[in-house]
Amino acid sequence: MKKKEDGNTAFRAGHVQQAIVCYSEALMLKDDMPLVLSNRAQCFLKLGEYEKALADSSRVVELEPELVKGWFRKGLSLSGLERHQEAVDAFEKALKLAPNDTNIQASVKVSAYKAAKQARDGTK
Repeated sequence: MKKKEDGNTAFRAGHVQQAIVCYSEALMLKDDMPLVLSNRAQCFLKLGEYEKALADSSRVVELEPELVKGWFRKGLSLSGLERHQEAVDAFEKALKLAPNDTNIQASVKVSAYKAAKQARDGTK
């Protein structure tokens, strides 16, 4: 699909906003494309727009629960929103799908630490 490829090209060139536009246009044509949603979630993560990234990554795992990037990006989104225990849950689902992925392993540990700290301190 041309719009998806345009989005990939824009993202690789560092034009994140343009990539979002391209991915959004592709999704207007067909709204159930997990890889396009996952790519747009990555763009939103880069911009610190965690709510939007969470919406897209949640849709990804709904459409394709075996897509590791969907769970990983959902975890990153939740972590950005400081919802660390939920992030742990998402990262653990990603880890079940890719048990040797060191980035996911590290993310589980960091989020688990932050979740424990939140529970101990009674913070957000």
